[in-house]
Amino acid sequence: MTLARISSPGLLGGVALIIASWLAGCAVPVPAPAPASDPTLPAGDYQMAAAIGEARRTLPDFLAVMASPPAGSVGFRLRVSVSDGKRREFVWIMPFQAQPDGRFAGTVADDPAYLENLVRGQALVFERGDIVDWGYSTAGHEVGSRTVCVMIRRMPAERADSLRREYGLAC
Repeated sequence: MTLARISSPGLLGGVALIIASWLAGCAVPVPAPAPASDPTLPAGDYQMAAAIGEARRTLPDFLAVMASPPAGSVGFRLRVSVSDGKRREFVWIMPFQAQPDGRFAGTVADDPAYLENLVRGQALVFERGDIVDWGYSTAGHEVGSRTVCVMIRRMPAERADSLRREYGLAC
């Protein structure tokens, strides 16, 4: 993964920016695992691993919807796993685009909580295998965001219910 600084984070849709900012506040550090076949999967966190697996399985569907979005759909974003060698954190990338070489490039859309070498607005080039989630908003509700749903299910019920209502989450 290549990190490069850009001068401006660009414009983000209002709802998408709010969701990305909220999600940044829900950041959970994931210790960088020992080398394995898929280092983006948190060791021992089977719920998160299942959410990541489902997001990856449905990524082609998401990219097809993004290529021809339904009216009123906004905030298309990817969540990627980034490591500084000691810690790993999932961050949202928005906007983003596929590159001719098969990689993706985009802008970090939230404030990483644990990685000092990564900031909001920074350009990021990443591999398809770094993608752990995707999401967008349409017709007042959230589509995708499976890793967020795992985090919400771990919150106190009152807080989780409030966030579900506020952001149109179905989890």
